[in-house]
Amino acid sequence: MNAKRFSLAAMTVFLWINVFAQATGSVTPADPWTSSQLMAPGDLAVRIHQGTQPLIICVGPGGLIKGSVDMGPAHEQANLDKLKAFLGKEDRKR
Repeated sequence: MNAKRFSLAAMTVFLWINVFAQATGSVTPADPWTSSQLMAPGDLAVRIHQGTQPLIICVGPGGLIKGSVDMGPAHEQANLDKLKAFLGKEDRKR
């Protein structure tokens, strides 16, 4: 019985922390991109299937998108420097 109460209390505390964090905006910061800088995943899939391969650079923890250029996590300075060097050589109209 005590284990059930403890579990219920722990879940309640977790729920309230989560609700508070979402309400204060501390969970998801404001998106730094404008809508004109974004593409819906479905639109990207259509372009890829039509044979129009856009330049996709992955700056996450791994190259998750097929055909993307993996730069590594951009929060690491070495990867950010690698990204800047790569973009300096790319055609901006590509």
